[in-house]
Amino acid sequence: AGAVVHQFGMGTLGTALRAGVPQLAVPFSNDQPHNADRLRRLGVAAVLYPSRYRAGRVTHALRTLLEEPAYARRARELAMVVA
Repeated sequence: AGAVVHQFGMGTLGTALRAGVPQLAVPFSNDQPHNADRLRRLGVAAVLYPSRYRAGRVTHALRTLLEEPAYARRARELAMVVA
């Protein structure tokens, strides 16, 4: 996969980090907003809250994650740290 879209629970987040791919966070509750913000600050994720989840916004966010090389580069770097 070129990117992973998920709610940013720790299980999927860890799996996506190990895979070394950018992530689109759609956090709903509990620790998910905090997890999403941390990975956004680390440069491997974009955040889109459920209230703003629309086709156009998802398309834009995924394009950015897939076309901006810094996201993939940073994701690969963090994958090595996680490994």
